[in-house]
Amino acid sequence: MNSNLSFRDPAFSANRDTPVHRWVPWIAGFSKHFIEDAIGTYTNGNQETILDPFAGVGTALIESDLAGHNAVGFEINPYAAFAAQVKLSAHRIPTESVRAVTREFQTYMATAEENGALPKSTPPDGFRTRGPFFSLQVEKKVLLMQDFISRCQAPL
Repeated sequence: MNSNLSFRDPAFSANRDTPVHRWVPWIAGFSKHFIEDAIGTYTNGNQETILDPFAGVGTALIESDLAGHNAVGFEINPYAAFAAQVKLSAHRIPTESVRAVTREFQTYMATAEENGALPKSTPPDGFRTRGPFFSLQVEKKVLLMQDFISRCQAPL
């Protein structure tokens, strides 16, 4: 085994400064740098299928994909599995696309507020509580957001 690789990766905190990986802090995970080193060391430049039997929030899966490898991961924790799925579906969306959709959303919401627009979306069936879950103003904004998402062409 390469002596530069350590299971007690001191660069764990590096994920806090890395897009996508910082979305979900995961104490049991490896840093992207550790995964990059491991992939580089053990694939010898060949395209491989990387297996991560304890995938956590997907760091190895994402780094494998970015390095041009196929990846298979298993995770028993539903929260971690969901986080990995979200990160895997979004890690290749260009930052400028996210910025553009964010600007479009801000304009949409400002215009809707200025014009007193009413949402076309409705709360899901069964979405009722004994007391108000949140104010009518917040519900209106959430429903207007659903209207925006339903007409949005770009991936969110």
